[in-house]
Amino acid sequence: MSEDHNHQHLLCVPVRDTACGFALRLFRNRDGSRCAAAFTSEERLATVLGTGQRWVPLAEPALRDLARPLGVLSLVVDPSLVAPPVPQSPARQWCELPPREWQRRFAEAAALHPQP
Repeated sequence: MSEDHNHQHLLCVPVRDTACGFALRLFRNRDGSRCAAAFTSEERLATVLGTGQRWVPLAEPALRDLARPLGVLSLVVDPSLVAPPVPQSPARQWCELPPREWQRRFAEAAALHPQP
């Protein structure tokens, strides 16, 4: 590589733990395409992803070099959370229902979508 990485500003890049060490954590743009994300400070990362989010310091060219083989060409610096909050549903989860109730619901769903 001909770029000089020694004088690049380091970004805080979210990672996840794997059995082999760390892996780059990827995200999605609004259009659904995958992107890498980086933050200009640990505080900005913690504001969006929480204080427990693991991260590594990387220069932008190094981050792009890691993401490119994964087919990720987009990089978002200092993203903010844009997803709408998930509404709290008053409906109970299937696992909380008594067996007779989930059996009834399953039968209703099967009647709506019969198998050929």
